[in-house]
Amino acid sequence: MADLNQATIESIPGNIGGVPIAITATASPGQAIYAVPSDPNGWYEVTLIVTNTSAATPYVLATEWGGNSLGHRMFEQVPAFTSRTLEPRICRGITIYANCLTTAGAAGASGALNIQIKSLKYAQERTP
Repeated sequence: MADLNQATIESIPGNIGGVPIAITATASPGQAIYAVPSDPNGWYEVTLIVTNTSAATPYVLATEWGGNSLGHRMFEQVPAFTSRTLEPRICRGITIYANCLTTAGAAGASGALNIQIKSLKYAQERTP
């Protein structure tokens, strides 16, 4: 039986070797940044680390977790030349989308925000 308390690090397509993904989308539904596996034997703890590469302009990272209705969206304001680590989310079988907005909610700048993704898989105890 798998150790339920021991996480395994998952490979993230597009984030190979920890290289950040440039967010080029500036409107919903955004660009797909990670398709969380749909594995009935595990749950995934997904952490996003966002960096604003602009020297002067704050931007907002809009993420959509599993859908693009308002109830699936989360927003994080990122000051100029700053990185933020978003609170980890537990999920499986969804796609995460991201786009860049201004602090007023309009289209932001393509490529101003970069994201690194960390995904840890935890085994789920299953009974036969």
